[in-house]
Amino acid sequence: MQPVKIKNINKSYMKKPFVVKGRVKFINVEPNRNSSGSHLNAIIFDNISEIEVVAFKNCENIAKLLPKDSVVTIGNGTLREVNKDYKKTKHKYQIILESNDPKVQIVNNDEVNISDFPLRKYTSGADLKTLTTGMIIDVIGVCTQIDNEKTVNGQQQIIRRGNILVDSIPIEVKFYGDKVDGLYNVGSTLFLNSVKYINYNGFIYLSVGNSSSVQFNTQQLLNSMDTKQLQQLETVKKFCQDSTIELPEQRLSTSSVTQSYRISDLVDESTDERPSTSGSTPSNKRKTHDFQVEEVTSKIKKKTELDKTFSDERFVNLVMNFMERVDNNNKHAVQLRILEFISNLLKEDL
Repeated sequence: MQPVKIKNINKSYMKKPFVVKGRVKFINVEPNRNSSGSHLNAIIFDNISEIEVVAFKNCENIAKLLPKDSVVTIGNGTLREVNKDYKKTKHKYQIILESNDPKVQIVNNDEVNISDFPLRKYTSGADLKTLTTGMIIDVIGVCTQIDNEKTVNGQQQIIRRGNILVDSIPIEVKFYGDKVDGLYNVGSTLFLNSVKYINYNGFIYLSVGNSSSVQFNTQQLLNSMDTKQLQQLETVKKFCQDSTIELPEQRLSTSSVTQSYRISDLVDESTDERPSTSGSTPSNKRKTHDFQVEEVTSKIKKKTELDKTFSDERFVNLVMNFMERVDNNNKHAVQLRILEFISNLLKEDL
């Protein structure tokens, strides 16, 4: 059966079978508030429109069939009109997966036309005015203000507030959960994915929580560094290449075993080039590997002599604290956050 374009899904499909195809933009499984069990909310989209996908049983297994950013086909959903008070997209309808055996298939990347199913569709500043509260969107904004302090709301949630410009439209942002400790800087460009648009009695803001992701503009960060900072960055890179970290290896035995890692082994060199600050050779991007740290009492063996004011212990603690904050589900953000970390490190008086 040929997939129906999302925008063409209408009332007529409430009484007949259909297949729909789209890229998974958002997915979340959470417990029901007033009953046992859980429910699933997801959003799939194409180059024109998007629609919500909902399930109320077998949610954990269905979620495995809808990995974020993948293109999927759904073949046995039931169409239902959306309650206007709970809309997550502009579509009038939503797809309900009622079967214990949903006909969901992940499409091979080689078979996906990126023009039909783009990786992202960002909401413009002008479109913000057309949204209703509760909608899930992706936006790009320039950070114009960020609180250093965190606060606690009436629901005992930790919040950190800031403001961004989406195009020329200012809007407040509230960071929740694991997003409150992000390394946000005024002037940096933030890519906010799967955030919730809230309009509560005329008070408008974007809610960035655990189901959201945040990415940074790496090149803008590098461009913002002055000559001294860039020189210090090269020193840090050299140090990382020539140093090792001793980490206790996690074993079942009671014996104390130590495993040694080169800091440079925690990253992969790639051939992606960006302009060199010296105008000579291009530099390389790096991507981190996942690894677990059992203790923070690590030691660094220096193979090169650095200035005495550069504290080994302080450097290790900062690195370990940073790595603990990295969201392992967001692989693309790891490299960017490392650069943000180094930027903050260079701002201190080492």
